[in-house]
Amino acid sequence: MNKSIKGFFSYSVGRLRTDTPRTVFIAAYIMFTLYSSVYFAILGRVRDALLPIGYAALFVVLLFAFEYFMRANCPLPFILVLFSVPIGGILGSCYDFYTFIPFFDSVLHTVSGFIFAAVGYALMEIILNKNDTRSRLAMLLFAFAFSLAIAVLWEMFEWALTSITSGDMQEDGLVHSIHSYLLSGSHSSTFDITMIEGTVIIYDGGKEYYINGGYMDLGLFDTLLDMLVCLFGACAFLLLGLVERKAKKQILKPFVPHVLESNDP
Repeated sequence: MNKSIKGFFSYSVGRLRTDTPRTVFIAAYIMFTLYSSVYFAILGRVRDALLPIGYAALFVVLLFAFEYFMRANCPLPFILVLFSVPIGGILGSCYDFYTFIPFFDSVLHTVSGFIFAAVGYALMEIILNKNDTRSRLAMLLFAFAFSLAIAVLWEMFEWALTSITSGDMQEDGLVHSIHSYLLSGSHSSTFDITMIEGTVIIYDGGKEYYINGGYMDLGLFDTLLDMLVCLFGACAFLLLGLVERKAKKQILKPFVPHVLESNDP
């Protein structure tokens, strides 16, 4: 076995043996994903049975890999916030929370904005390995930009997956007005359609489908809203960091992975 891989497994087992709160939480998380997988397998929903297993493997491996290869330690509050994303993804996609709770997806994207900022902050700490005031400010700004960059890349991924698989990761919505250069035939003015009550789609050689309530937006508003709420999460992290810098108190420490010192285990 490769030496680094063997060391990674030894590190992971050691952390689970010595960090009881982390072990209890990860065990509960894995039990939830296994239960969900078996439950949906019994129902014959293959995608929903495979998704929890994928989430379980991906996030647990990523957590320990980040700590081992970056020589960092992730505090429990950070882990709880981090794993709220896969848990929310399972509840949203498999248990249909996205339908029952319309703002559920926005909450997850807001949390992810905070998490990405925390990861960016930790990466900058590893790169700079400094604790002076100017370095802390640079780390906060990098964390903010890093979070927004990941949000954009994620939306590109959703668009690509939607296009390739003919799925619907960018959720549709209804709009009630159109202001279009395309329909006007000129960029000097728009063709305006307001108070849209319904839309008729003619497809497949003459079949008709009527959309009641407006005109269907194919994910544009969902994409922009996701990036906006991710911005809110990044702003929350930045604000806490600025308050911490001003008050000289360790507000962010529980929510940010930190670099291990040479004498740390």
